[in-house]
Amino acid sequence: MPSNRLIRIQYLEHSSFLCETDHRLLLFDIGRIPARARDIDPDWDRLTAIGKPILLLSSHDHADHFDPAWQRLCEQTTGCRFIAGEFSRSGGNTIRVNPGEDRLIDDFRVYSVAATDKGIAVLLQFPEITIYFGGDHAIWDDLPEFRKPYRTSMDRLARAGMKPDLAFLPVGTSDGWQEDALIEGCRLFMTRLAPHGVVPMHAHGYEEFYQSFFEKTADLGIPVAPIRHSGDCFDFNGSAFLPVLGTSVP
Repeated sequence: MPSNRLIRIQYLEHSSFLCETDHRLLLFDIGRIPARARDIDPDWDRLTAIGKPILLLSSHDHADHFDPAWQRLCEQTTGCRFIAGEFSRSGGNTIRVNPGEDRLIDDFRVYSVAATDKGIAVLLQFPEITIYFGGDHAIWDDLPEFRKPYRTSMDRLARAGMKPDLAFLPVGTSDGWQEDALIEGCRLFMTRLAPHGVVPMHAHGYEEFYQSFFEKTADLGIPVAPIRHSGDCFDFNGSAFLPVLGTSVP
């Protein structure tokens, strides 16, 4: 991987992503729905043949964020970790992470907060990059049960002292809404945590939300990955997203 590239990112549908850094492979919220096209469904044998450590994260066990088959694959593979957000049991290659935890796993730090839907959102501090993955953590609607805990979590994340290079944020609902309150939460995160770049997610079937999210946050001056279609692939160099032709992750 070129030294000026922090990470390569491929959009695998909804909130599922496959990423590669110089030192590891990352799979985020790879669920069993929606179904992925064959040409973007990761090949486990191909991934393991690369020889890098592999980290799988499922922020919670909703079907659009978790597939037990991938957990089983991780359990059978040396050099693989599976982080389960407030579900499953720790053991083998699986580590359960509950809300409010701050812990070291191998060579990286995990700081978690409770999501406003289910499971966790996390800051992951690797030696080469710091990533926030939001899972289902958002101000989903203009209601106190979403707004108050979300704002409280922003205070906790800011106090953790880890400025994210990259943040994955849900920007739409699964049934096709992009509420003003949801965008308000994204803007709050971007203002408080000041990531160097943002990857929008959680809009399978409504990918136009990714462009409208960019338009609604453009004044903040933070680069947003220009996702348009399943399989879209980008390099992020710390200040810009650079499209990569084909599905070359890894």
